[in-house]
Amino acid sequence: MESNKSVRILAFVWMLVLSNSLLAQFPILDSVKQRVYMATTDRQKLDAILGLNKYVNSLSADTIAHYSNLLQQLAIKLKDQQALRTYEYSKLTGYLVKGQTDSVLFAIDNNPLLKFKKQEDPRLYYKLAILKANVINRKDERAKALDLQMSLLNEAKQDNDTVTQLYLMNYLGATYLNLGKDNDAQIYWQNALVIIASSGNPLFREIEANICSNLQLLYFNRNYMVQEKKWTDSFLFFTDRTIQLCRQFGFYGVLASSLSYRGAFYGMTGKNDLADKDFSQVLDIRNKIGDPLYIINDLTSLAGYYLQKKKYDQSIDYVRQAVSIAKVSGIAADWQGLQYILGTAHKEKVDWKGYSESLEGFITSYNAFLQKNSAEKIAAVEAKFELQKKQALIAEQKLTISKRTNTIIVFGFSFLALIAAGITYFLNYKRKQKIKAEKAIEEAENRERSRIAAELHDNLGVQANAILHNSSMLSHQVTGGQELINNLQETAKEMLGNLRETVWALKSNAVTAGEAWLRVINFVKQTGKNFPAIKFTLDGQAPSEWNLTSVRALHIIMVLKESVNNAIKHANPSEINIKSSLEEGQWSLGIYDNGSGFDQQAIETGYDGNGLGNMKSRSKAGNFKVSLNSVIGSGTSVLISVDKSNPMEFS
Repeated sequence: MESNKSVRILAFVWMLVLSNSLLAQFPILDSVKQRVYMATTDRQKLDAILGLNKYVNSLSADTIAHYSNLLQQLAIKLKDQQALRTYEYSKLTGYLVKGQTDSVLFAIDNNPLLKFKKQEDPRLYYKLAILKANVINRKDERAKALDLQMSLLNEAKQDNDTVTQLYLMNYLGATYLNLGKDNDAQIYWQNALVIIASSGNPLFREIEANICSNLQLLYFNRNYMVQEKKWTDSFLFFTDRTIQLCRQFGFYGVLASSLSYRGAFYGMTGKNDLADKDFSQVLDIRNKIGDPLYIINDLTSLAGYYLQKKKYDQSIDYVRQAVSIAKVSGIAADWQGLQYILGTAHKEKVDWKGYSESLEGFITSYNAFLQKNSAEKIAAVEAKFELQKKQALIAEQKLTISKRTNTIIVFGFSFLALIAAGITYFLNYKRKQKIKAEKAIEEAENRERSRIAAELHDNLGVQANAILHNSSMLSHQVTGGQELINNLQETAKEMLGNLRETVWALKSNAVTAGEAWLRVINFVKQTGKNFPAIKFTLDGQAPSEWNLTSVRALHIIMVLKESVNNAIKHANPSEINIKSSLEEGQWSLGIYDNGSGFDQQAIETGYDGNGLGNMKSRSKAGNFKVSLNSVIGSGTSVLISVDKSNPMEFS
């Protein structure tokens, strides 16, 4: 407290040496005021007035009263209950600036408009509570103010209200500073700055400016008591930050305090010109705002200055003015400091009666301070705060456990429901798949029956008709009978061969490529015996690990047989070569003859004298590709290409 008094004394000394004060302009504040009168609707005007709230510490009591009355009129006109409550709050801040502390406390406790639930207007709820704590602080009831502030801090933490927490941390630091507990004050302020820095929220700039100003005072006091570089550097850092924020965002009340601290520092270090410049701005701002708390501080500093000048009557007069304003406004002045100045002045005047009265007043005020703010009371408040924090922590832990338990229960039921849904879905899926599979099997069986019927009709039926036709001719002809008999035998052999292949394919659902290749080998050997004039050769091997459906294998073999039979019947070849190869995952079967060949254009024009249409149909049904190349006079080649997955076609 002694260091605070020294700051004010030194600051006011430099104020007095000024012959003129520089006019401090409030450009940001003026801009905000202009929005009120530029508004085109009542709602816009009301919102503009509400925007002035954060500048209340930079407004005079008359200005606050003017805008409060305008706010009241608009709130009533618009039937805005929340705005009407805000009007009552702004009116109380005007009372505080005028020093009417008792009126503020009475209105907070008794005004029906201010009796609302926190959930209706949380921000105003906390503003009113903080205002009440500040009024109690001004009445020098520090322990009571500390109790209220700590309770509010716990409440704001439970509400996750960061803005209110920061304001309360700032005020708690100021209360601790007034109690002479600098380290506790520093902890609150530095923790608040950490929260502000981590959030990056521009709405916290006003709080940051106030906290930086308070830290500026704290480090000034430390530097005044013991001049060390670390205190000087910290003081200058927070001074620059405070002034930067205040000028940027228009926090002029805080700016005046910051400039006052810096002016005192300049005076202490002999930089008189810089001190004069800062104090001139301080005087101009103070004159515009006029808060009695700061007027009392100024009068106390002035009394101390005249005491140093040995002008004791003037010093005594300024003490009495400060005491008078403090009593009228209900603000707790630095009673010990005032009584000390008063007693010293009487002592120097050899006025022992006045000195005795001052000494008695000093003792009385000091005892009153101790009675209101005893160490026991402060300790009790702090213990209560710690208990509230622990209770809040326990409640929070219980809530967390309850939430986790509920989450586990909900998750358990959800998991069981999910399992039940999964089982139901799986059973339905299996049932649908079974139905689908049964339907697919039924369709496959139908297709297979249709295919077998078509196979028998196309092959055996045609061949049976050929036998019937030749036998009929044989019964009516006398000559040429041997040729007809030969045709009958050949047709019968083909018929038996086709029937044999069809029966082989029907014996199993799948066969290997090796088994199909073995059928080709047997066919070629048997055909070679029937046509000894033609040289038959076989090259290569089939991919024995390949699996083919029986239908696909049958179509491959029947196309190969068709190709060989076409060559024998129509091309008159001397050599026929069948080659099997596997290249890049594709099985190829080539049939090459050196016969007469045929005109390939016949295929494109639709003429098919060699059963090529039948080969094309089989290639599509068997999902493989057949390529044909024939040159008249040079022979014919047929290439069957079988792929494991890709669809094939005839070309």
